Amino acid sequence: MSISSSAPLTAISLPSTRNWRRRLQTMLLLGGGLTLLLLGLSQSGDSLEAAQARWEAAAIADYRIVVEFIYPYLTCEQDFEVRSQQVTYRHRDTCSTGLSATGGQTQYPTVESLFQRIERELENPTCGSNGCACDGPIQVLTEYDPTLGYPSQIRYQLQPEMRWRYPEFWGNLLSGQTCPPVTFVGQTIRVTSLTRLKPVAPTLAPAPAIPTKPPVTPAQVDGVAANSDQRNN
Repeated sequence: MSISSSAPLTAISLPSTRNWRRRLQTMLLLGGGLTLLLLGLSQSGDSLEAAQARWEAAAIADYRIVVEFIYPYLTCEQDFEVRSQQVTYRHRDTCSTGLSATGGQTQYPTVESLFQRIERELENPTCGSNGCACDGPIQVLTEYDPTLGYPSQIRYQLQPEMRWRYPEFWGNLLSGQTCPPVTFVGQTIRVTSLTRLKPVAPTLAPAPAIPTKPPVTPAQVDGVAANSDQRNN
C-alpha cells in the first residue's frame, strides 16, 4: 500500500501577496493613528498661553522692536516703533531694500502679530512642499522672553525623520514610490531688541477764539460827530 492511498495529503493554502499587503497596511494605519494620538497628548502642554499672559501683565503699549530674519543664505533686519499695536515709525529695513533684500518684505511683525502667527501654525501644522509623506512635518520651535513673554525666537525646520507618522509614507514605501528632492528652506525669526517707549502726550485742542468787536472806521466816526452837531443845533 502506498502512502498516498492510505494517508491523503491535506492541501495547505497560503495567503496571497495582495491579502498580506492589505493586512500590513491596516496594521500600519492603526499603529500610526495610535502614535499620533499619543504624540498629541504629550505635546498638549504648550507655553503660548503663559507667554501671552506675561506680555499682557507687562502692559507695554508703546515699544521699539528690532526683528532679524535669518535664512540659509541671507539675513535681514527691521527696526521700527509700535504704538497701540500700530507701526508708527520705521528706523531701518534691510528686508525690502539694499543688498539683503528678500524680494519685498513689507510686513512688520509686531508682538501681537507674532503671537497670532504662532497660534495659527500650532492649530494648522503644515508639511514641506512635497507633502508629509516625502518631506515630513515642519517643526515650529518657539522661545519666549522669560520676563515680558514676547516671542524672542521662532525657528522652522523640516522633520523628515517623522514621516512614519503619516499613512501616505507607508503607502509609498510599500508601492516603491520615490519622492522628489526636498526644496524647503528653513527660516528663523529673532527679536534681538525690545524697548519700552514713553507714551506720547495727548495733543490739546486749540482754545476757542474770543469774540472781538469790529473796528470803528473813520466814516463811522464822522457820522457820529455829524449827528451830534445836528442835535445840538
